[in-house]
Amino acid sequence: MSEIEIYSAITVLNGIGIGKGATIGTDIKHKIRIHEGEGIQIKTNPTNDQKLALTCIDDFSEKYNISVDNITIETDLSFMSERGLKTSSISSLGIMILLKRYFDVDSSEREIIEMSCKSSIKAGVSITGALDDAYGCYKGGFVVTDNNNMRILKEHQLNLDKEIFYLIPNDVNVKSNFEFKPNIMEKYILNNVLKACLEGEWKKSIEFNTNLYSDYLLKDTDVIKNLREETKGVVGINGLGPSLFLVSDEYDASKNFEIIKDQFKEYDVIRGNLR
Repeated sequence: MSEIEIYSAITVLNGIGIGKGATIGTDIKHKIRIHEGEGIQIKTNPTNDQKLALTCIDDFSEKYNISVDNITIETDLSFMSERGLKTSSISSLGIMILLKRYFDVDSSEREIIEMSCKSSIKAGVSITGALDDAYGCYKGGFVVTDNNNMRILKEHQLNLDKEIFYLIPNDVNVKSNFEFKPNIMEKYILNNVLKACLEGEWKKSIEFNTNLYSDYLLKDTDVIKNLREETKGVVGINGLGPSLFLVSDEYDASKNFEIIKDQFKEYDVIRGNLR
């Protein structure tokens, strides 16, 4: 059996508006395994649609002219899907890397990452392919990407003593139901956020990205204002939501954790660190 751990990431700039996005990696782990089996079996925890895994297998088989059979793939994720938590990038990336190892294929890291993004689009679980998500989950740090052209624009290595709180609701946002066509002013804002990302200004970028997208992605935007006021942390929306995150200084982390648990009870909280 072969196993890989893929980490999580948070959204700094959502790539859906101008085709360019940015993420920062976090240390929340997810495990994906591959081993010999009968036929093709996909086992997901939490229970999830198998379409993405099967699409990855089909694309891998077609790309390298390999007959993929008699394997079992298991995904053991820390997050539920359809909450903006990068689960599609985590799953597709992990599956592609394990298929490469299992069948001993000579391919570059970059090629495998791009294939995982394209499979996510094909399976209907991503709109842009989310190269920023895949790269952030795999490499960590602060990465800025051109998702439309599958290019890395900038990588920043961050040495931050910051904790991350994921705020996860029971609601889901289905990507196929969302369409966003930015107007002239929104494009101007997003391009300024991109500029800030390229300059390494992650706090400013998260704030402006959240301000712009919250009206489109959240039923109640007061939660953003309330979180900012109560915790003094950096509040963001993960992907298309509806999950949120809070980046906290370590010396405020315990206090902020208690505030979230006490005042934002509609959310489950997972605690980690930036990486």
